[in-house]
Amino acid sequence: MRILSAAAFAATFAIVSVQPAVAQILIGGTPNAEQATAMVAEQEGIFKKHGIDGQFKIIPINPTIPAALLSNSIQIGVPTPTTFLQAVDNGIDLIIIAGGSVNNPKGTGIGIVARKDSGIKTAKDLVGKRVGAPGLNAVLHVMVRRWLMEQGVDPKSVNFIEAMFPVHGDLLKAGQIDAVVTADPFLTRIKQSSDGEEILNLVTTLPDDAPPVMYVTTREWAQKNPGAIKTFRAAIEEAAAFIEANPEKSREAIGNALKLPPAVVKTLTLPKVATKITPPQMAFWIDVMNKQKMLKTKLDPSDLILP
Repeated sequence: MRILSAAAFAATFAIVSVQPAVAQILIGGTPNAEQATAMVAEQEGIFKKHGIDGQFKIIPINPTIPAALLSNSIQIGVPTPTTFLQAVDNGIDLIIIAGGSVNNPKGTGIGIVARKDSGIKTAKDLVGKRVGAPGLNAVLHVMVRRWLMEQGVDPKSVNFIEAMFPVHGDLLKAGQIDAVVTADPFLTRIKQSSDGEEILNLVTTLPDDAPPVMYVTTREWAQKNPGAIKTFRAAIEEAAAFIEANPEKSREAIGNALKLPPAVVKTLTLPKVATKITPPQMAFWIDVMNKQKMLKTKLDPSDLILP
């Protein structure tokens, strides 16, 4: 797993402390719509309503989130399950404090897009090809490997290249990669620009309740800041209800947070928000990662979630 040093993150983000009266919390996640509740809570003033100075900060590559948490450059991170589980497996004491979203079987926000002239149509066509992934061993990379295995293709036969979300379209257009696994808003942007063709809706390959992201912190921070976590959870719950009731305003909030053009905001696929995470949901990802030989220790999903 590729992790930036704590010093590098400290140079990027201001180190803050959380005080009992007004909690200032930096929430770090990659630039996609799955952590919509945090972006909406900030943009719509929900954090402030709950006494939190909450700010969503973009972290380009998901596997660097644990390092940012350890350095206190952010207080809450929004990693994928695979990034989180690998960090815990490597001895980093992180704990889940809230859910972000779950897989929507009717969703279209995650997919594999191939360059139009690549000739890629099926899993077997990816053999020997260069495929971009927003974080090696992060959840989208693991999802694609799982799908390849189910299709009888050895994931090692595919040349995966780590690439940040914002450059996916440019890399395809320039011919530097043959395909990319990506998520909204970047999936929509690539399809609108005609730089690539979607060959697989990855959403259809997962169980309905599989979480793609969750809110986590260090166990030490959680123990020292129970009040901040309680109010953060309340704000996230309210943001989730807001998203359900106000899809257009929610798209605008996400667009503002991610600095998206209006045309993309208009067609942005909203996630299926879910503020709770259960042990069976994490057990699914543990099983997937064990089948890919990604974990060294036996993890108990019940120990990974803050009550």
